[in-house]
Amino acid sequence: AVTWNKLIPKVIYRLLVTNILFVKSI
Repeated sequence: AVTWNKLIPKVIYRLLVTNILFVKSI
């Protein structure tokens, strides 16, 4: 089973990374 403790930080990290890349690409 996937624990939310491990899943949520991964999702937040991915959102942050994509957000930074998106801002840099503009």
